[in-house]
Amino acid sequence: MSAPRVTVVSAVHRPGPHLPAFLARLDGCLAEGAQVVVVDDASGDGTGEALVTWAASRPSAVVVVADENAGVARSRNRALCHAVGDFVWFVDHDDEWEDDALAVLTAATGDDDGERVDVVWCRADHRRAAGVPGKVVDGLAEHRTVTGDVALALLLDRRVDGFLWSKLLRRRLLGDAPFPELTSQSDVAGAAAVLARASRVRFVPEVLYHWTHRPGSITRVSTPRLANLERAHDLVLAAARARGGAAADERVRQRFTTTFLCLALVALPVRLGAPAAVRREGLRRARHALDGVDLGAVRRRDPLAWGVLRGALVAPAATTAALRVLYAAHDVRGRARLRLGAAARARGAVHPG
Repeated sequence: MSAPRVTVVSAVHRPGPHLPAFLARLDGCLAEGAQVVVVDDASGDGTGEALVTWAASRPSAVVVVADENAGVARSRNRALCHAVGDFVWFVDHDDEWEDDALAVLTAATGDDDGERVDVVWCRADHRRAAGVPGKVVDGLAEHRTVTGDVALALLLDRRVDGFLWSKLLRRRLLGDAPFPELTSQSDVAGAAAVLARASRVRFVPEVLYHWTHRPGSITRVSTPRLANLERAHDLVLAAARARGGAAADERVRQRFTTTFLCLALVALPVRLGAPAAVRREGLRRARHALDGVDLGAVRRRDPLAWGVLRGALVAPAATTAALRVLYAAHDVRGRARLRLGAAARARGAVHPG
């Protein structure tokens, strides 16, 4: 039997009620000829046993049950030890993806027509509720094939993002342990390392993956890990320097520093309702990171980001208050959209014709 084209990888920890739907989606991947590797990160609630039972009748499924909780980065690295596909696709147990996502991604690799690429990058959206289309958060709205340094420059310039699940990654470029052992932000660091090694990257415009909001996500806890942001930022820039070319442009480097790092250090603690001490520490770290940054360029490109960062420097308390108001208004609008969407779906169910 020939090796699979794709290995689908997931690290899970106490998936709870999401597990049956997740396994059904993995069955769809197996039906398309993929290998599936799932690491249970010491859930301790019967998840490991359920996964082992599920995999017992599926020869292309591998389940690893960890004795101790190691975190998502180490679990993904562990899963790669078992990955035999030419490409790897990382998915999360509580998200959704289109039924044809794997087929679309695989077809775009070019391995069958000689136009080979090392990364296929689709669009993804963020959904506040399952099944409800949301804002596109990654990818490009066009077919485009670029070199690895250009793709990495697009990431630095924040035109695309570093999520793993929107990317099909050639296995050999991942190496043995591409993800640093961070409790969050390891995905963007690992993705940047692959882009730094990639020859060509292909963007496809289809929205294939749906990141679904769930309470308790590692990026939505009440106390953000500020040091993780800084470490991931440094690793991404190190990958860009190593690759060179378009990724070494100082303008995109500063763009990444101001938006990925500084803006998050200021805004994320406010967004997540972190304690005052964490908010103050975020402001302090942001002010330090902004040293030497051309804020004039930020103002020309993104006036709102400039306002937040300028405020962090000269009026931190007022900036925090303003962010609270902005986020509250954003949440009110979001809840209103969800109510309207639910009402529209209810009317459609009652009057399907």
